[in-house]
Formats: sequence, structure tokens, C-alpha cells
Amino acid sequence: RQATALPHPCGWRVPLRCERDVTPSSPTPNRPAGRSPAVSAASMASSSSAAAAAAVSSEDKARAEAFKAEGNEKYKAGQYNAAIDAYGKAIAVDPANSAFYANRAAAAMMCGRFQDAVQDCDKAIELRPDFMKAYMRGATARLRMGDVEGAMNMHTRAHLRDPRFDGVKAERLKATKTMKHLERAREAARDKKWAEAKRELVGVRAEVKSSTEVDILEAEALLGLGKVDEAMALITDVVRTGEGRRSNRALTVRANCLYLQGNLPQAQRHLSEVMKMDPDNTAAGQLLKAIRKQEALKAEGNEAFRTGNNEAAVAAYTACIDLGPESKLFLSTVFANRAAARMRLRQWELASADCDACLDLNDQYIKGYLRRAECAQKIGGKEALERALRDLNAAKDLAPDSDTLRSINRDIPTVRRLIKVASKKDFYKTLGVPRSATTAEIKKAYRKLTLKHHPDKLAHKSEQERKIAESKIKELNEAWDVLSDESKKRRYDAGVDPEHLDDESAGMGGMGGGMGGGM
Repeated sequence: RQATALPHPCGWRVPLRCERDVTPSSPTPNRPAGRSPAVSAASMASSSSAAAAAAVSSEDKARAEAFKAEGNEKYKAGQYNAAIDAYGKAIAVDPANSAFYANRAAAAMMCGRFQDAVQDCDKAIELRPDFMKAYMRGATARLRMGDVEGAMNMHTRAHLRDPRFDGVKAERLKATKTMKHLERAREAARDKKWAEAKRELVGVRAEVKSSTEVDILEAEALLGLGKVDEAMALITDVVRTGEGRRSNRALTVRANCLYLQGNLPQAQRHLSEVMKMDPDNTAAGQLLKAIRKQEALKAEGNEAFRTGNNEAAVAAYTACIDLGPESKLFLSTVFANRAAARMRLRQWELASADCDACLDLNDQYIKGYLRRAECAQKIGGKEALERALRDLNAAKDLAPDSDTLRSINRDIPTVRRLIKVASKKDFYKTLGVPRSATTAEIKKAYRKLTLKHHPDKLAHKSEQERKIAESKIKELNEAWDVLSDESKKRRYDAGVDPEHLDDESAGMGGMGGGMGGGM
């Protein structure tokens, strides 16, 4: 007989014993005469099995018993697959012995092969309709598979067969409790109350060990709770099975996981497969449409960036972001791309804010750190430069190759020199302009501030106020003297101390850029 369920690790046990007594139980005393037609059918089955047993020679019976004894020893030793093989040999020799099937079912359950156990228990009952252990074992196997109704049906059959059998009540109570948990979990999932669904599934899992429906329910709950990686691991195991591969619901859950993990192409493939099997699947259709729209807008932005149309790139990326924040890893890339386009437009503050958003969504994205560090240097000021240094150090830990690491290591000393300079005199701050300001912007700021603080405008002020203004004019002139001179400005920007700017041999540096500029 070919197994229909894959072996599972034997990490849990069920309170079942191998059936040793191969002698049919004696009829229950005082049983009323005139049973239902089912009893007659059972009697016929017993007669048939008895006839088959009679056809087996005593020598073969002895061989079969020896195989069963071997199986029992393997079972006791925890060697359940070996036990299954031994019981199978016994069945091959004496196929009419119901105890062999019941014993093999017990071993199969210990390995998680519940479908095999169900089939063996059904066969055992067919051969021996009053075999109560087979009823109970078959019910437990069905319960482990999530077939709660099937388990309860077996309990009912056992009770009808022998109303005085006291093993049914406790087992039926377990099945009833499991059914209540399962129904509440289904209802919570329909209402998207994921925390409640997860709690109820804990109760279900106490009895159900291998159920595609329960696995999908749990994956949906994990996904709803934001535990995407856990949901992905669980649903991936589900779709590897035959039943899972055919489940639109399982494929839709996995597509959602892939989408949230930023793998939009693979998510589209899953959703397309779902739509082929179920064109009316609204949830899958809506997600597929949203993914295609986001992918198209991102591609549009990338093409605009590639051709130098940075305003159009920003617009496309913005439209993509506005579609929704669900796929964090995907959107982190889009924010980083928009930052790159804004950097080309010299929109340093906006680009830095995009890098913030990128890293909030994915703090392992190295381009977010490198681009934010570059923006901070362009903005200037001690605080911004210190932030740039922190970003470069964070990027070092994420460097994917030696070239990127070398580039970052070249940039760090430059930023440190700039921090040192900013701690002394920040000429850009004096003029109120960013480090990325053009010569025209610097000149405009200088004229505006000198006019504001000119002594002629302060003739009516106190002597102290006039001295402050004179000091301010002196600072403005010093800043202008450096920033209006391209050679001095270049050395100042490279981190040369202000007192050494007239020395053209003073050291110079600059940001290598690392991975900061590309898409």
C-alpha cells in the first residue's frame, strides 16, 4: 500500500498502545436481539474475514505473528518506521488480521502519517466491526488531521456499536472543544481579528497536528499581526504539499507575504496563477492590480531618472509611494530612488527626509545611509556632519563588497575633518546658507546680511549694539573672503583648517560617494 501522507518528525506522542490481542472480542452479553441491518452487514463482514483467515495456513499465521512481534519490539524502541514495515509484512502474510492494521495505524500516527492511520483503522473495522480500539484510533487520527467532524462521526459509530464502552466520552469532549476553537478562529479571521484568531488556534493546535486549513488560518493570522517571515515560512511548507499547491487561498497568502517582503515579481506570478483557477477571486485580483500599478510607476521613475528627467522621476516615485505603504521593503527602495532624484535637483533637505523614510522601512538598506550622509554634508553644520559620520559607520557594517568598504573608509576621515572645522568656524552658517549653495546664493546672502548689520544703519543704537554689529560684519567679511574664493572654498570644503587656507599645499579630501548616487 502506497503512503498518501509524508512522514513527519516524531516529536510528539499520543496515548495509544499496539493491539496485541488478535482474537476477536467475545460478544457483549445481554445484547438485544434483532439488531439493525448494519449488524447483519457487520456479521457478514466478520464471516468474510473468518473465511479469509481460514484460508491462511497455520504456518503462515505463525510467520505473521512473528512479524507482528518484531513490529511490537520496534514500536517499544521508538523505531516507528521499522515497526510499520514489520506490521506490513505481517499483513502481507495474513491480510485478514485486524490487529495488524490497528498496530500499523498506531505506528503511523507516531510518525505523523495520519492519513495512513485512518485507512488502516477503517480496514481493521471492516474486518472486525466490534473492534473499539480501531474506532478510537481512527477518530484520533482524523482529529490530528483537522477532520473534527470525521472524528466525531467515528465516536458516534463506536457508541452505537457498544453504548457501554467508556472510552468515547472523553475523546468526544476533546473533539467538541477543538471544534469550538476552530469555529471561533474562522470567525475571527473573517472579521480580521488576527490576535483573537491566533489565540483560538492555540487551542486547535492542542489536538490538530497536520491540517492544511489550520496552517493557512495560522499563516493569515501571523500575516495580519505583521509577522511576515513567520507567515512565509509556514505557508511555504503548505504550498509544497499537493493539497496546498491546489489551494487558491494558500497561494494568495503566500503572494501577500512575497509582496510585503518586496518580491513583487514572484507575488504577481502567484496571483496570476490564482486568477487562472479562480477569475472571480476579488482579493487576489485587487492585489494583483495594485502590484502591477506600483511596478509600472517605479519603472517609469527609473526610466526618467536614467534619462536625466529628475522632476518626472520624482513625480513617478511619489505616485508609486502614494498607492500604499503595505510593501515596506519595496517602498524603501522607492524612497531611496526618489532621494537620488532630489539630490540631482539639489533638494538636500527633501532628499534627506526620503532617506529617513527609507531607513524607517528597512534599516538594512545601505544606500539609504550613504545618500543621507551625502545630503548631511551638503546641508552642513556640526550637527548634520555628526549625523553623516554615524550614517557612514552604519553603512560600513552593511558594505556588500570590499570596494564599497574602501570608499566609505575614505569618506569617514573627511567628515571628521569637517566636523572639526564646523566646531571652530562655520562660514556657511555665518552667511545662513547650506554647504551646497552656489556662488550666486552665497553672494546674495552676504549682501543681505552686510546691509542689515551695516554701521550706518545703527548710528542711533547703543555703543554695545554697534560693537556687536561691527563684530558681525567682521565675521561676514571673513566668511565672504573664503567662500567667494574658489580655491579657498575648495580647501575649506575639504576640511582644511581656516587658518591654513592660504597654504595651497594644505591637505584636501572629499566624499567618494560609495553607493550613494546610483539607483
